[in-house]
Amino acid sequence: MRSCLLILLGILLHLQVHSQQLNPQLIGSANWKLTNASPVKEKITTTPLSFPLQQRMVLNSERKIYKKNIPSERKLIHNGPTIPVIETLTFIGKKLPAPEIVNAPPLQIRDNAIYNLSYTNKEHGFAGTNSFTFAEDDKYNIWISSSNGLIKYDGHQYFLYAYPSPNIATTETSILIDHLKRLWLVSENGIYYIHNDSIFTLQSKTLEFSKINARKVTADKQHRIWIATKEKGVLCINNKTVSIYDKRAGLPDLYIINVFVDKKGDIYIGSGLSGIVIIQPDKMISLFRHPEKLDWNGFLCFAENEDGIWAGLFNGALINIGLKDTIHYSFTGSFREQINDIIPVKTGLWIATLSNGIYYFDKKRTVNINHNNGLAYQSNFRLFHDSFGNIWISTFISGFSRINDNSFYQSDFTNYIDAQVNTVIPEKGKGEWLITFGQGLCYRTKGGIIQYIEPPTEKNKKLIYINDGIVNSDGSLWLGSYAWGPTKVTKNKFTCYKINEIPDNNIITSVKRDFNNTIWFSPIKYGLMYLKNDEFWRYTKRSGLLSENTIRLYTDQEKQVHIVSDAGLQRITRRGLETFYIDNKLFTGIVGEQFIVDSATSILTTSSDGLFIQHHQSIYQLSTNNGLYSNQIKNIRRDRAGRFWIATNRGIESFKMTGLSITEHTIYNESNGRFVSDAQQVFIDDSGYPAWNINGKKLTYDSVFTTPAKKPLFFIKNLILNSDTITGNNDISFLPNQTLIIDYRTIYWGKENHLKLSYQLIHNDKDTIVISVPINGKITLNNLVPGNYQIILKGTEKNKIYYAEPFNIIVNPFWYNTILFRCIIGFSVVAAIILYFRRKAKRQLKINVLLEEKVKEQTATILKEKNALEESLHVIDAQNQEKEVLIEEINHRVKNNLQFIMAMLEMQMNKQYSKETLQALLSTSRRIKAMSLVHEMLYAKPDTKGISITSYIYQLIDNLKEMAEGGNETQVDIKLSIEDLTFDSRKALSMGIIISELMSNSFKHAFKDIQKPQIYIELKKNKLTKNIELVFEDNGNGITTTTNESGLGRRLVDIFSRQLAGSYELTTQNKFRFKLVINQATA
Repeated sequence: MRSCLLILLGILLHLQVHSQQLNPQLIGSANWKLTNASPVKEKITTTPLSFPLQQRMVLNSERKIYKKNIPSERKLIHNGPTIPVIETLTFIGKKLPAPEIVNAPPLQIRDNAIYNLSYTNKEHGFAGTNSFTFAEDDKYNIWISSSNGLIKYDGHQYFLYAYPSPNIATTETSILIDHLKRLWLVSENGIYYIHNDSIFTLQSKTLEFSKINARKVTADKQHRIWIATKEKGVLCINNKTVSIYDKRAGLPDLYIINVFVDKKGDIYIGSGLSGIVIIQPDKMISLFRHPEKLDWNGFLCFAENEDGIWAGLFNGALINIGLKDTIHYSFTGSFREQINDIIPVKTGLWIATLSNGIYYFDKKRTVNINHNNGLAYQSNFRLFHDSFGNIWISTFISGFSRINDNSFYQSDFTNYIDAQVNTVIPEKGKGEWLITFGQGLCYRTKGGIIQYIEPPTEKNKKLIYINDGIVNSDGSLWLGSYAWGPTKVTKNKFTCYKINEIPDNNIITSVKRDFNNTIWFSPIKYGLMYLKNDEFWRYTKRSGLLSENTIRLYTDQEKQVHIVSDAGLQRITRRGLETFYIDNKLFTGIVGEQFIVDSATSILTTSSDGLFIQHHQSIYQLSTNNGLYSNQIKNIRRDRAGRFWIATNRGIESFKMTGLSITEHTIYNESNGRFVSDAQQVFIDDSGYPAWNINGKKLTYDSVFTTPAKKPLFFIKNLILNSDTITGNNDISFLPNQTLIIDYRTIYWGKENHLKLSYQLIHNDKDTIVISVPINGKITLNNLVPGNYQIILKGTEKNKIYYAEPFNIIVNPFWYNTILFRCIIGFSVVAAIILYFRRKAKRQLKINVLLEEKVKEQTATILKEKNALEESLHVIDAQNQEKEVLIEEINHRVKNNLQFIMAMLEMQMNKQYSKETLQALLSTSRRIKAMSLVHEMLYAKPDTKGISITSYIYQLIDNLKEMAEGGNETQVDIKLSIEDLTFDSRKALSMGIIISELMSNSFKHAFKDIQKPQIYIELKKNKLTKNIELVFEDNGNGITTTTNESGLGRRLVDIFSRQLAGSYELTTQNKFRFKLVINQATA
């Protein structure tokens, strides 16, 4: 095994954070084109219907916090410093047993959660039955004490450790991790601490810590450990000593429930019998010395913020001990709630109660999270604030819960009518009109909302659902109703102008007033309406509208009415009807609204194209292509701090905008609460901050309530190379056939289910592989090409990307692939080649001497043989010349003899013979002519190597035609296709006899009653098979074989075909066709 270097149990990888910022993209220039200077207008007839109105007041309701001033019964116990008994500690340790490891499924979310809460229990994979208290170590693991044992939770697995004493499991166990990384265990059955892989108990002169009945452990700013006990008072552990605060130090009793050290160093001791004892540097005092008078039973918890010390009681609610007053608080008015724990966060407090859930409490609000709105259990015990800002909640019942990032929280509206408000129309110096969809027309005053309603006797309510409206100068209003057309409201009545021609039940979506005080209405699928001189008119497509499906209207700074339809954007100006273009291209997006940023800039929201920013005449777009999280924008608002908020179909986004520079873009989605994606249009509430309506609840963003942003943390737990754990402090190196396993984990408490993780494997030649992995797991690397690599863990959450510090590995080549080895081999080969050629050169010199001698001998021998060969060649040349002369003489004599025989046959044919005799003589003459022609051509050639078959066949055909046509009146058309081939005399003679016989047969038998006799002869060499093919065809009546002559011709054709090593086939139906194929390999 190759030795490798590195870490590592639990190395934290440092992070770099990159956010995808919004960068507006210039897409063109705004251009409004005049569509129609004088639009065609249609008058609309209406039927006015008037109804009476009544008013009723709906009062606001707010959650009330009950409080009262109470006396603190402050009493001096003694003056002067409090002097505890100090004893030296000894520590006894033993090996901690290995934990049971259980996989940890993701935390759950209840369906009714209106806060960003998660939980788990035994049924959902939690390793314990319940939970008592929490602690967080330096590697951000969460430790949980439960009745089943001590549990370490890393987000991926539970590590269940058995308690040192089985009796601990039956009682509440308080835990704490101090600055020395010791985990303290405090219970009714002893005090212990765990450090590294060992568990320790303590002893002093008078105390055996394993037998002390303890209640709670805490630490102060000086890192001293404070423990409240039931019988030993208060113990303070500092390094190797313990300070004992008991009756010897002045405590009135030893039954201590809780201990707390404030910022000044004052010690608050919660007694079960004597109220609160405060140890200050110069005195000891007591508060609430007679809790029985108030029917209290113990101070369970303490906390501190700028308002003073807060104390939670067993059955006496909450007390604030301020600099001036002591105030008793109650959330229910009973002043009897059991407050189990308090932790301060920013300007408020988180408070756990026994039966009323969890409260967030500050000067502005009280928020109650309970079983009815998302908390897993109504009864909760301890709270813990982790490094990521989440609140962990323990419960004796089952499992635990956690309050995650709550940038947004839900609450009831102060008035239920607010849950259905569409539009708010402020009235200067007074209140504001509320246009609602479900509660009709309303008016907000200081104490509540005035609702304008129809008399109870009116069953068919007409003024319930309103989409939009405007206020007239005389105090009346024009409204766009859902089913009753344009509606005018005065103080005591309202009038609906029913328009029978409008489809879809007279739905009016928008009402706006322009620069001429003309009132415009947008009816669904009915074009554009306006009111002038108490008459209704409308625009249609004939008037220049892009579409009669008008969706909504809005006005700009100049009071020009903009018309949003499903085909684009138009506006009414002093010039007439204009249409919106970008770079002369018709804009077809569906606009939601226009937000005026300043005199030069405005923002258009759209239903599918994101945001369009108009700066002077330039148009810029923000979409998912350049940083926006969603293109479906519901609306946009700007809060009192200048921050823009947009509601989308995927959640909420916010950013700051200076000119065209956009910064601090933040995305809020399910990681901030599953309900965030359900947020409707954003509005700015009375505080000047954004809020949303979610199913009748008010969703509020409050930076005070927000959990601080925290980066995810990437850890490497182990590096394993071929089953061996690696240690060291340098880059890891290994061979290609070895396997490296990187066991990593990610801590991102509160958002672990929303982080997507991958790793980049970067080779030194810049090749990069990106592989998605779970947020906790193992990366296996093997079969890598030798080289230097970097591994970078990459986490993505919303628009933020987190990169871990690069992790370097080196894959070494095998020894036989190293440069050194290759150099050695190269030098060796070169040396061997040089040595070889030097030796070869020496041998070659010796060989050359011998060769020279041999060459001389062989040269003499060759010269002798050459002379002998030359003499032989002369003899052979003389013999060849004699043979050629003889062959020419033979051919000449054979030709003369054949011509003599032909002459004798011609003389015989001049005599009177029978027809059969003459025919036989003619056939004999024809055959002899074919043979004679061969010898004549051989005699005429300068050499005897062969004759041209083309010339031979043409001459043969000419002779045969003369012989044949001499006795026939009909001319025969002979077509030839003869390839230029060379045949020896034997083959040429055989070919001539075959053609002669075939032509003779055609002349004799084929052309009876044929007006235009034709013969076709083709001789060629097949390019594929290399065979010679002869085709003979005529257009006669076929061949007859009845005569002896014909039978002789057939036999001759067969004999000479076999002499040529050929095969032939005959076709005699309706015509004669002969095909001969000569195999050159056997011919």
